[in-house]
Amino acid sequence: MIFLSTTSDGLHTAGLGSITQWHLLLFCISKELDVNVSVDPYYRIGHNYHSVSNWDETFTKFFNFPYTKKFDVDLDFDGSYDELKEGLISIEKEYESNERVGVHISHETIKDIMISDKNLISKFCEKKYLDEIKNNFYIEDTYFSSEYINVSFHIRVENPKDTDHAFHLRETVYDLDKEFNRHKNIIKYIKDENSDKKIHLHIHSQEDEDRYHNFYQFCDENFKVSLHLDDNPIRDIYHMCNADYLIMANSSYSWICHLLNSNTTFARDNFWQPMNSKVKYLDYNYNVI
Repeated sequence: MIFLSTTSDGLHTAGLGSITQWHLLLFCISKELDVNVSVDPYYRIGHNYHSVSNWDETFTKFFNFPYTKKFDVDLDFDGSYDELKEGLISIEKEYESNERVGVHISHETIKDIMISDKNLISKFCEKKYLDEIKNNFYIEDTYFSSEYINVSFHIRVENPKDTDHAFHLRETVYDLDKEFNRHKNIIKYIKDENSDKKIHLHIHSQEDEDRYHNFYQFCDENFKVSLHLDDNPIRDIYHMCNADYLIMANSSYSWICHLLNSNTTFARDNFWQPMNSKVKYLDYNYNVI
């Protein structure tokens, strides 16, 4: 039996999205190539701004990826997608069917595979491989209601525990009053497109509630706004990946929710990762392109 695996060690610097993105992609690759996957328990995940107790164990339990503790044979792979397919065929011929062969693939190699064929993301989405992961997610209560179109808007504000300072790419928000002039455009778009329906806008972010006062100007009998600030990441992820519309930030934390969400995602046109076919791109001012 062949198992694809990659590291789950965040080294106290990589955040949840930064690690989980490779797990999700490797899970899809294993499904597409008809082999098994083994994801180690999360270890030393960074950015614990919420101070969740048992941070690593909590995420391990929530995502519940398949995990095999020990292999009979350990191999490393570094190459293209076609080379991986050919290599797996060779492994099947070389080892007995009852031997557990672990094929360890680095994050960088997974990244190269996905970049080399940007259609893979859409293929994985169309085949709904990640539904197997998402359908196992559990939280005790949900704030989504079927009465509303639920819109999740992830706004990435300045995080004192950031270790990646590429803010020019992340478009990290420092002044919400100023940035609201951009954000309001996508909200108006969604509101206009669903003028005959009830909408509930959920803001997933951090900082003080009074910084988000501008968003309440949209409220009326058919439009609600709720703030989820410094919430447990598991609650954020659960809702963001089940939202009818997801408005991404330029972050891996948002992107893993896009991968898990089979509905429409709005993403900035300068986001660096490949997206599935359900994406609608936004310009700098958050207008749909």
